[in-house]
Amino acid sequence: MGYIINNAIRIIVAVAIIYVMTIEYGHELKSDNQRKFQFNWRFNKRNVMIIFIGAVIMLAFQFLVSLVLSGNQTSANEAGLNEIISKVNFLFPLFVMFVGPIVEEYIFRGLFFNLFFKKDTRLNNVVGIFVNGVLFGLMHETSLSIYLVLYSVMGMILASVYLFTKDIKSSIVVHIINNVISSL
Repeated sequence: MGYIINNAIRIIVAVAIIYVMTIEYGHELKSDNQRKFQFNWRFNKRNVMIIFIGAVIMLAFQFLVSLVLSGNQTSANEAGLNEIISKVNFLFPLFVMFVGPIVEEYIFRGLFFNLFFKKDTRLNNVVGIFVNGVLFGLMHETSLSIYLVLYSVMGMILASVYLFTKDIKSSIVVHIINNVISSL
C-alpha cells in the first residue's frame, strides 16, 4: 500500500508543478509579451511542420554523434539516469520522458526568453539561441566533452523551435519526442 501511496504522491506533485508553471507562464505572457508568444492548445500546420523538422534534426544529430563515438560511450547525464532507472520504480522513466521536458521547456525557453531576450531582434534571437543552448547543455553535461556540444545543440534546436513557432508547446512536443525515442 505504501508503494501505491508514494507513487500517487509523486504523480500529484508532478501534476501540481506543471499546473503552477503553466499558470505562471500564461500570466507572464499576459503581462509582458513583446515577442507575441502564443499560449493555446491548438496546433497549426506550420507549427506541426516545424515540430517535425526540429525532431528530425535533433534525432539525426544525436545519431551522427553516436556514429562518431561508435556507440561505446554514454554521457554522464545518461549514465546517471540509467543508474537511477535500474534502482527505482516504473514511474521514473515516465518522468524522464514527459515531466522533465515540460518543466525544462518552461524554464529554458519560456522563462529564459521572456526574462532575458524580450525584444524580437535578429541579434537577440541568435545570441538567445546560443546562450540558451549552452546553458541547457551545461545542465545536462558539466564536463567539456562531445556530450556538452550535443546537449548544447539540442538546446539550440529546442530554442529555435520555440522562437519559430512562438509557442511553448511546440518545443515541449519536440523535447518529449526526443526523450521518448532516446529512452527506447
